[in-house]
Amino acid sequence: MITLLKSLQSNESNLAESARGSGVTSSDYSEPGARDFLLIAEDNLADVRLLRLALEEYGIPIGVHVVRDGEAVLRFIERVEEDPLARCAALAIVDLNLPRYGGDEILRRLRASEKWRHVPVIVASSSVAASDRAEAMRLGAAAYFVKPSDLEQFLRIGALIRDILSKRVSNAAHAVALHVHLPITQPVFEEQTN
Repeated sequence: MITLLKSLQSNESNLAESARGSGVTSSDYSEPGARDFLLIAEDNLADVRLLRLALEEYGIPIGVHVVRDGEAVLRFIERVEEDPLARCAALAIVDLNLPRYGGDEILRRLRASEKWRHVPVIVASSSVAASDRAEAMRLGAAAYFVKPSDLEQFLRIGALIRDILSKRVSNAAHAVALHVHLPITQPVFEEQTN
């Protein structure tokens, strides 16, 4: 555990150094449309590292684009909206308490966008307030994840990401089946459980 924490601190320092002056910290993603990617809107670089670790732990092969403040997230959303060839993220993870613009404002913007409105969003926050969770769900979050202090508990977000991404692929396959009039064996939309 101590080794993991030292590694996280070292990675946080390296990411912070590379991010000076911009809202974007790191990216395995090149340009929108290149491939599926996960948008992470998170200002805590240790949490970013834990999210990457969760992706590795659950074997989720997806690019990652990290943005550290709300203003930069909104600029990124607009850039993708304006580029007809740009693809949206397959999934967004948004910290509720970002600098400049909070996660609730980002959710509003995503749901108001023709291009982004169907992208599932996980709100990840240290807040356990029922009102924060209710507001995130009212604004269209697919899930609300309370960031625990325990490593094993935190890594469980990987299962949530995997499940949401697999439902997205399943729903897309069903939409194609509907379009070509193939028989449907499952519902196109599944009811969310809390």
